[in-house]
Amino acid sequence: MPIVKDIRVLNFDGTLYNEWLTVAQSSASATFFHTPYWASLWCNQHGDTVPICYKVTFDDGVSLYLPAIQEKKLGGIIVRKQSMPGGTYGGFIYDHNVAVRAQHIQEGVKSLLRKGNWVIRENPFDTNRLNVLSSLGFVDDFTQCIDVHNGYSAFLSGTDYAHRKNVKKASQAGLKPDSNEEWDHWAQYYSVYEKSISRWEKKRLIRRSFYSLAFFKEIFNLDKKLRKLWTVTINGRIASGIICFYWNKHVAAWHGAGDEEFFAIRPNNLLYDAAVEHACINNYYWFDCNPSGGFEGVIRFKKFLGTEMMPSGVLNKKSGLLSFCQMLKNCSYRISL
Repeated sequence: MPIVKDIRVLNFDGTLYNEWLTVAQSSASATFFHTPYWASLWCNQHGDTVPICYKVTFDDGVSLYLPAIQEKKLGGIIVRKQSMPGGTYGGFIYDHNVAVRAQHIQEGVKSLLRKGNWVIRENPFDTNRLNVLSSLGFVDDFTQCIDVHNGYSAFLSGTDYAHRKNVKKASQAGLKPDSNEEWDHWAQYYSVYEKSISRWEKKRLIRRSFYSLAFFKEIFNLDKKLRKLWTVTINGRIASGIICFYWNKHVAAWHGAGDEEFFAIRPNNLLYDAAVEHACINNYYWFDCNPSGGFEGVIRFKKFLGTEMMPSGVLNKKSGLLSFCQMLKNCSYRISL
């Protein structure tokens, strides 16, 4: 196999926005989280962050792109880059017509790791990255996905009996699935999310971050073909909901929240069933339930949906100074609980 060498990294600036978007549209493995839309959404709501896309060019003419955000801490003393923020997929994307090998991916990651603090979550849909990143310090993790190539009937037959039973139970209880496009409906979903936050805090569950109503409004303002809020309602009230992102042939169930008052009538089963059926009808390949943060109950629920586990390792390369700052932040959070 030819040796890949002479890697050249170019910093991303605003003039390359269209190039980033074009590659994300062309890449067979790109998800919404690899797009400049996601990076811009995040940075608009988080201070001291900017979208950035590294381009790695090899001497054989192959180019890889690593979408990311760059975050400054302590007045710029610490700089950290994430691909991508919010625990979402990162990793390289590239034009589907380019002959990329696993060695390109490995050498590309090595080149970037020489450039400071990084958090990178693997893209499970890029087959070139398989079996090459464990040597670079990636920690094992996984996502749970549903292959929806074969339509809704095939999906339903692959689910657990408990899921099908609970879909029927939710319907008989009067719950109805919906994808309402009115902002008032999104705002009502946000109120359910706030209830969920209170419930998680009472149970002392650590959460990555708290999303503001303004952040949800920016998502709402995206092109409708890129996002959808799925909810199940009863008597005009939202029992549970998920925000899904749509890109190429991939659907990602990114954010979910539910009202504890309705848990007994199983709203989440009907909710996911409706969202997956929509993905099947519209010829998507994957319905991605996203990583579960190690919560066994969530993992088990997704397993009942007939999901398959796909590896999605995480690399967290950080300096001693950044490690110390994060330790202080975590201690402060635990004290506040």
